[in-house]
Amino acid sequence: MAVRSGASGLGRRAVRLLSRLVVGATAVVVVVLAVGIAFKDLNANAANTIVRAFERFAGDLAGPFNQMFRPRNPKVGLSVNWGIAAAVYLGAGRIAYLVLNRLA
Repeated sequence: MAVRSGASGLGRRAVRLLSRLVVGATAVVVVVLAVGIAFKDLNANAANTIVRAFERFAGDLAGPFNQMFRPRNPKVGLSVNWGIAAAVYLGAGRIAYLVLNRLA
């Protein structure tokens, strides 16, 4: 079922809910990547369960962006690549939000 511009009632509410979910998911992804960068840059204890979980999740999210840039300092490379991933996810989330709001 396609939701068209000017939809009313339940369809409009569903699209608005979906746009809010997109914003929330985008925020979670960007925060996870930012925390992962901070943990790596600040040499957080890799044996800690929380640190390990954030680094693993951030690494999975940034997977397609890993090794885009490979400067001599691996921390710089990770920060740049994961930062690019965060920016791309933020941009994609914003575009999805705008498109969904147009449909509502």
